[in-house]
This record gives sequence, structure tokens and C-alpha cells, in this order.
Amino acid sequence: MPEYLDRPQIVTRVSPGEVRLADFERWAEPLKGNFSRVLGENLSQILATDRIAIFPWTGAPQIDYRILIEVIKFDGAPGTAVQLSARWSVIDEEAKKTLTEKKSEITIPAEGQDFGGLVAAQSKAVAALSREIAGAITTAAQRK
Repeated sequence: MPEYLDRPQIVTRVSPGEVRLADFERWAEPLKGNFSRVLGENLSQILATDRIAIFPWTGAPQIDYRILIEVIKFDGAPGTAVQLSARWSVIDEEAKKTLTEKKSEITIPAEGQDFGGLVAAQSKAVAALSREIAGAITTAAQRK
């Protein structure tokens, strides 16, 4: 997650080179942890499995596939759109081999002029990324 997002305030994009911190609108929890948790929950539902572990995990779970994600951009502004840009890869843990490497560029229109619409669009963007990753995992599993 980029450092500019590592704060309790919701960050909005004012121009291509400028962001603004919301004065009163804040995340309920740190965005990085929330993003990982929601993505993991989405993958669990899409792939119909409870075997999703978020790093760092406790114990030694058996890992079939490791997903590495670097969020490059995840912002927008009320009344405009949310942009999620992320590089990600799917790694076969047993073979120690990268199966997929991709950069996703997701844009979701923000409904309404308030932060509720912006956050809803961000949630939809994470759901779209989850579907892309789940598709890559499904393809990898079918090739085994």
C-alpha cells in the first residue's frame, strides 16, 4: 500500500499530482489491513474455500498459491471515480514458480457527491481486483 494512504484520514485525489486528506472522514481501521482482509474474504467467497490465509499468518498453514500484491494507487474523489492500480502475481508454492504476473487498472465511478459513494466505489474496485485474482487462481488450478 502506498505511504500516502497509510493514515486514518480518507485520501482524495485533487489533481494528477495532488492529494488531500479529509478533515473529518476517516477509515474505521487502517486501510492496509482492511484492504487485505476484504480481499481475502472476497477470494474465500469467489473460490468457495475457507483456506485463505492473510500474511502474516500464525502457525504453518499449507499454502498452495501465494498472492503478492503491490497497490500503486487507490484513490479518487466524491462525485468522480475511484482508481485502483495494482501489480500482482500468483505463485505456485510447491513448484516455487510464478504462474501469473499482471498489472490491474480498475476504475469505478463514485455514485453521489459524498464520501459514502466514494468508499462504496472503493469497495467495488477491491471486488473487481478479487475477481481478477480468483480467475487467475482458478486457471492455475485447472492446469495442475
